[in-house]
Amino acid sequence: MGELLWPVDTNRVEIEMLKIAVVVLMESAQDGDNFT
Repeated sequence: MGELLWPVDTNRVEIEMLKIAVVVLMESAQDGDNFT
């Protein structure tokens, strides 16, 4: 069962990174309106 925790932890880390990436992209997109 311990081995099954690794993929879950990895997926959760990737999800957190994706969430951060989405927030950064949304913020940069709003700020980017001045550059377009």
